[in-house]
Amino acid sequence: MTVIAIVRIFLWIAVAVLIIAGVVEGFREKKLTQLSGYAFLITVVATVIQILPSSGTSELSLPQGSVSISFASAPSSTTDTIVVADATAWGGHYYKLFDSGRDWNDAEAACHGLGGHLVAITSQDEQSFVQSMVQVGNSNTYWLGATNLSGKWRWTTGERWSYSNWASGQPDNYMSVEHYLEMYRLSNPYSPQSDALGKWNDVSVDDVIQDQSDFFSTSRIGYICEWDFGSK
Repeated sequence: MTVIAIVRIFLWIAVAVLIIAGVVEGFREKKLTQLSGYAFLITVVATVIQILPSSGTSELSLPQGSVSISFASAPSSTTDTIVVADATAWGGHYYKLFDSGRDWNDAEAACHGLGGHLVAITSQDEQSFVQSMVQVGNSNTYWLGATNLSGKWRWTTGERWSYSNWASGQPDNYMSVEHYLEMYRLSNPYSPQSDALGKWNDVSVDDVIQDQSDFFSTSRIGYICEWDFGSK
């Protein structure tokens, strides 16, 4: 449900309350002027409801870091879904890169809070598109929406695991705690054989490797959200 739709509902509720309260009080006190005043106020509120746009952009403020994010209505076929206004469209889906450091669970929750999920990459074309976004980011690596907590690598969206782009020697489940998926923007200095930009790596839930903290840490990883509105 869009912000505008919610506003409309509250305004209609206000109209109903005004009608009931105004009529009851007016007739009880026999004050025609009071009834006229309520009628005028109801007319104004109803007019506001009618002129509210059915789509467009509305502002929502997020508490964390006092960040304000602009939302816009999705395509007409999915008017009840909103996405971040500056998300990038590709293949019927929308994508946005975030450079704020979070562990994997917090990143997935942040995407869910915006109506999406961590990105699931299911083809070479989608990999190339997401890689082009990562290339202009500021973090060392970026979370993708997959884990192997069940024993097999799976996208959290339930999409088929039909494509992968692992860095050389990956996944290796280092220290037996690496069950979450990330994409490199920069080359891993501790794995010279890895191929840098766009390659995948398995890592712990907080992206922390104690003896490699100058590269792997929660503060140095970003994430990519995806919104689904059609087939890729």
